[in-house]
Amino acid sequence: MTKQIWFYDNDHKNAPNSDNESIKFIKIPEIGSNKELADMSWDHYKNWDNNENEDYPHYNGISNYFFNKVSKVAKFNDIMKMELYDSYSGIQEPHVTELNQNVNEELVSAIVFDWDRTLTKIEGIYEPIPKYFDSIINYLKHLEEHADNPSKRFPGITSLGEKGFIDYLFHNNTDETPEEIGKRSKLIGKMIKDLQDKNIPTFILTNNKTALKPEGKKLFKLIIDGLLEPGKINFPIDHILFNKYNTKQTIGLVPPEYRCGKEAMIMQDIMQLIPEEMKPTPTPTPRPRPRPRPRPRKPVPAPRSRRSLGLGPVVGGSRKLKRKSKRLSKNNKKSKRLSKNNKKSKRLSKNNKKSKRLPKNNKKSKRLSKNNKRKTKKL
Repeated sequence: MTKQIWFYDNDHKNAPNSDNESIKFIKIPEIGSNKELADMSWDHYKNWDNNENEDYPHYNGISNYFFNKVSKVAKFNDIMKMELYDSYSGIQEPHVTELNQNVNEELVSAIVFDWDRTLTKIEGIYEPIPKYFDSIINYLKHLEEHADNPSKRFPGITSLGEKGFIDYLFHNNTDETPEEIGKRSKLIGKMIKDLQDKNIPTFILTNNKTALKPEGKKLFKLIIDGLLEPGKINFPIDHILFNKYNTKQTIGLVPPEYRCGKEAMIMQDIMQLIPEEMKPTPTPTPRPRPRPRPRPRKPVPAPRSRRSLGLGPVVGGSRKLKRKSKRLSKNNKKSKRLSKNNKKSKRLSKNNKKSKRLPKNNKKSKRLSKNNKRKTKKL
């Protein structure tokens, strides 16, 4: 067994090539695609007010704890009813147990996490993000009091508090009490802290365009650092990367040797950030044996026409067959003409030879005439 980069993502489209031995892909479950999630959320929101049950839960499990914490009059309470929350998604305890076992066996080179619906259980993150802020509370206040665009205000969101907002992004759909609400946040926080304590390089690679901006990366870092008590996690901001192949300008520029943009990012960008001694060591692929050379085949005789084979014309056949048969018959006629011409040329050559013999015969006739003259003189 060799070291590999463990890559967690909920979208199967981000899986690397199956023959890439440097990456081990772990598919995180999901309720559906982004569009399917949005459609289901909107349908549920439209039916919310028609339901007589006051404790009508969100179709995919936003905990009533948060609805009770935020005032029912507040706009954010209404936003939660159409939240893109996926109860199926997110890294869970079995994933963490499996990862820890393989880390202890020194089979893990580095870890790469997707953000939306892999670390968190929600698709996306709230914007706008202030350019200058130093805490999550300041970020939440900016969302609530945003003066430039009133439609982007989130009245009531600050009532969650810093820890409550983090728990809101990470909680499971079965969590109801305050103790249960923060259980998954602690699970993810402890997992990241243990990886850092064991010097395992850990990265976040996301298609979320928030990570394109410095303030977006800073928000991701504050959220990860806030999973546990202050000072326990210090996530490096340069380990938060946006998939650069997920823009309109670069979506078709993925190198051909990679299946998707995230695989290219891991093999090209993240690989450079991994220390040399921690880089994956895939088993070398055996060289294929040279194939034996094929034996030379006997030349295939040229096709003959049906007429030359003693067969009749094609009846009811396709036009292509008829055309072929006509071409073949024409070629056969040409070959017959050529053969006749060859015979004629042979005859001509024989006649030429005979004509060459004639002058010799003429010489003989001259000799005979001389002899006859001599004989006549003697007489």
